[in-house]
Amino acid sequence: MAYTDKCIYLKDTAVPPAPIWLNPNIMLKGGAGSGAYKADDAPAVNELSVNVHKFPACELVDVTDPINVEVYVSPVNAAPPLVSAYTRIARGTLNAQDLISAPTGSKVKDFPWVIDTKDNNQKPGQHCLVARAFPSNDTPPDTFNLNNQHEAQHNICIVPCESPCGQEVLIWTVQKRMERMTLRTMVDLGPDEGTMIALRQIMERVPAIRELRFDIPPRFEIDPGEGRVLDYRDNFEPGPDGTYGGQRFPNVEIDFALQPGKPVAVRFNTDLEGVEPGQAHVYHLTHHNRSRRVQGGLTLFALRQLPSSAGA
Repeated sequence: MAYTDKCIYLKDTAVPPAPIWLNPNIMLKGGAGSGAYKADDAPAVNELSVNVHKFPACELVDVTDPINVEVYVSPVNAAPPLVSAYTRIARGTLNAQDLISAPTGSKVKDFPWVIDTKDNNQKPGQHCLVARAFPSNDTPPDTFNLNNQHEAQHNICIVPCESPCGQEVLIWTVQKRMERMTLRTMVDLGPDEGTMIALRQIMERVPAIRELRFDIPPRFEIDPGEGRVLDYRDNFEPGPDGTYGGQRFPNVEIDFALQPGKPVAVRFNTDLEGVEPGQAHVYHLTHHNRSRRVQGGLTLFALRQLPSSAGA
């Protein structure tokens, strides 16, 4: 099974790519007032929005065929490829004619989402949201391919920060045996064009973020908790070659030995002294396998709180 449609997209392949987990076409707003990009527990009704696009010069095979829009939630801090590993939390349709006639070439589909705490994929922790959109006469594959134009992933976290502050993140392996993995946490001092587009769109939806900082931040660290650490590399200062442990920007790398079915809670910690209220530093947490290939990621905004939001 594979998509045959060429017109509908959530990921525009014509623009410079951002990290796959930074797609701005998925919006989440907590139903109990926690704000953008956060889900609140039941009985709060969270708001999910998916912005579906159509390439202007592309003609749909059947304009009477509705466009299916689906949203899935992943296991905690994992993004396995099989669709069956996820829970579908929303499904609906858009009228293709409405999409064609929209001045922007896009339409937003909204969904309510009440968290089902009996579902393991909806228990507390860091999750990925994955959306897909396709004509209903199309047959989607049974695995996600987040480089496909019909699919989008959202995995970011806004951390309101006084000083010091932090955020817990769960990591685990979907392998059936012990996996050696590397967790890299790197501050972004120079986003590429695609990433910057995504960051600007996120800022539009989170008014508390008034400015992004791209200078060297205060020192940050990752507390590995009870994880089995094989190596810990603090690359905050540049080495003789001018890089930060071979990377462009300051980072912390931890090699873990992860056991199947045993999540490990790690904690990002920083101190935003010297950062003005409303300013945020951006960090990317990425999970790398033995071959150093990225298996998943999370973008974290450490936001110095505005005075009016302190203690919220």
